[in-house]
This record gives sequence, C-alpha cells and structure tokens, in this order.
Amino acid sequence: QRLADLQKEVNDAELGAGVESLDDDDYERLVDDLFGDIGDKSSPSILDSPIKKTTNVFGDLGAARQDTEEVIDMPHSPVIERKIDLSEFNFRKFAMTYFRGNINYQYSKRVVKHSLLELPHPGDQGVSELAK
Repeated sequence: QRLADLQKEVNDAELGAGVESLDDDDYERLVDDLFGDIGDKSSPSILDSPIKKTTNVFGDLGAARQDTEEVIDMPHSPVIERKIDLSEFNFRKFAMTYFRGNINYQYSKRVVKHSLLELPHPGDQGVSELAK
C-alpha cells in the first residue's frame, strides 16, 4: 500500500500536478506587471515618428518593378559519392610530417616549449605565447 502511494506521488510530481494553471487573464496581468505600458497606445512610439512617414530612402523602387523575371529550373544532377580511402590518413603520419622539432605522435607529460605546428604569422605566434 505504501509503495503504491509513493509511486502515485512520484507520477503526480512528474506530470506537474499541484502546479496551478494560468488562464489568459492571468497571463495578460503577468505580462502587464512585468513589462508595464509598453503596448500602451497613449505613449509615443518610435514607429510613429513623422520622419518615418515623410522620408522613404528607396522611393517607389519596389512599385516600379514588374514580375517579368522567369524562374529557370536547374537540371537535377545525380549525386556523385566519392569513396575516399581513409586508411592512408593516420595521426602518426600527420605528426611525422607536420610537427616541428623532435616531437613525436606519442603522449608525453613534458611541457611543450614551442608550438607543435609552424606558425607563419606573427599574430599567431603572439597568441601562442600568451596561452603558455
């Protein structure tokens, strides 16, 4: 009996039982309390500015345009799947090719004194110095 009561309490908690539901009036009251009179028509708005009503940068550019353009469908080309042999890519080869100095691909606890890859730009070198 006790186990069934506990299971019911857990299910009620998961479903959000006990949380009061808000109707539309409560939501409106909550929004008014939070945001005040943002939507109040008596307050002046930026959108009601006389400048916006009198000035139009683009003039009647949109009205002069006619729908004379045709849409040309592109022919559907078959999707070409390229199978790349990934067996030739491995970290050991990358490390031997691009790592500077005598750094190898294996994990080491030694502190790195210079960057593993070449940094051709002075900005990159400066950032790597800051990261140390």
